[in-house]
Amino acid sequence: AEMMDTGGVGGARMEGVREDAGMSPGEKRRRDEERMRGQPCNDWREYSPRSEGEEKREKAMAKLFDDKLIEEGQLDQLCVNRLRSVDPLNALLVIEKFTDLLAEGG
Repeated sequence: AEMMDTGGVGGARMEGVREDAGMSPGEKRRRDEERMRGQPCNDWREYSPRSEGEEKREKAMAKLFDDKLIEEGQLDQLCVNRLRSVDPLNALLVIEKFTDLLAEGG
């Protein structure tokens, strides 16, 4: 069977004929989320921010790891994808609150 690159996070690949034929957008999204869930996202630093807001979000995410509050690979692909799919300011606020909770031992 021929391999087809889906361009997904982490270079996800599908084998054979398009398996999403006949699926609704919601079904495709749920399938893709299940594939990303639990898969460590170790290449998240390779992302290139496209705005000042995205740059701030990425710096806040890097601080979680650089300050050793969490270890590389502890965020899965689904988590990183969701943080990047919402407004960068909202994601930044979530990351900063999470950072504060971890720093406090919570």
